[in-house]
Amino acid sequence: FCVYLQLYVFDSFLMSKLELSIDVLEKNLGKILNQDQLYSLLDHSDWLKKWEKKYKIVYYLRLRGYLFPLKRNLFLVTSPEKKWTEDQILSLYYWEVLAKMGKDLWWNKWYIWGLKALEIRLWDYDIRDEILLVNGEAQGVELVMLDKIAQLKSYNNKKKSLISDFLKYWDRVEIGGKKFLLAKPELAILEMLYNSSALLKSYSDELIKKRMKKNKKNFDFELIEWVLKLGKHNSSVNKLMDLVMTFDQEMAEKLKNMIKRFWYLL
Repeated sequence: FCVYLQLYVFDSFLMSKLELSIDVLEKNLGKILNQDQLYSLLDHSDWLKKWEKKYKIVYYLRLRGYLFPLKRNLFLVTSPEKKWTEDQILSLYYWEVLAKMGKDLWWNKWYIWGLKALEIRLWDYDIRDEILLVNGEAQGVELVMLDKIAQLKSYNNKKKSLISDFLKYWDRVEIGGKKFLLAKPELAILEMLYNSSALLKSYSDELIKKRMKKNKKNFDFELIEWVLKLGKHNSSVNKLMDLVMTFDQEMAEKLKNMIKRFWYLL
């Protein structure tokens, strides 16, 4: 009986702390919080200072619909009355979470490259299953939120990071109220030609042609020359030459001469 009484008293105590935590969260509806921020927010009594007790409160808050997990240790503050779909959450919070992830991991030494970089320049902000992020450190895959991932890429030469060199070639854009660095279109195109999946190849090729036809007067040949001199993306420049040959012989010839001068034709 004493054991049951102790459990009842403990549960009642826990429930009172839970209600207090709900009151705190209701003042932060719609915010994205990582674990440290959440624990700091819930640190409203000496009883909750222990990590394991905070963990238990967070568990109950999730069960009751006050926290929606976006990924490990990252939560959306919500309420049981709000019935989210994944598409709604992505459209509202994806770019915020991506910006926060990049800042937490690499400060400002990263940018969007590849297919999404070129799509954004054509006013396409749809969220793809994966996005390519160039940074100075990491290679591999990082979960952004829900089931959306980031492919991470870093460029090195003789074990030295080239991120500072590549960061000369970007533009700043604002998406969803957050600022991002976006690779120059020429760099985005080279990565697309190097790394497009078989499923996306036709789409990528058409996107590249659309961009180049529309902006061929502003195409940055000096940037292509710089990349070749670095010893990077020779195969991509060859593919670009073949693609351009289908609609602009003069531009293709210029790319061909550049390849022959600084590397080799495939």
